[in-house]
Amino acid sequence: MNFPAELKYSKSHEWVRMDGEIAVVGISDFAQDALGDVVFINLPTEGDAVTAGESFGDVESVKAVSDIISPVSGTICAVNEALADRSLRRVDHQGRGHRRHRGAARRGGL
Repeated sequence: MNFPAELKYSKSHEWVRMDGEIAVVGISDFAQDALGDVVFINLPTEGDAVTAGESFGDVESVKAVSDIISPVSGTICAVNEALADRSLRRVDHQGRGHRRHRGAARRGGL
């Protein structure tokens, strides 16, 4: 599994990477391996408010449906449309296959 140093991980297997004021959020390698083949991703829309510790979407795989828990509070400023490409969900989820929202969290609070 891949654990880039710039990523902070939650207990529920989401990761966050701060890019200035923007928190880029995704799902860990471990969670993706556990889910298996993803068949559908339900994501928030731009402008939606998210709260740390609460679900802001879900991932449906051939095995189960799992909530995506936000590691930070803030407002969604962009949704990664590349997630519509099923091939990116597994091979590049820490790059182009991520979820992105503006977070109010400070780096020390992650």
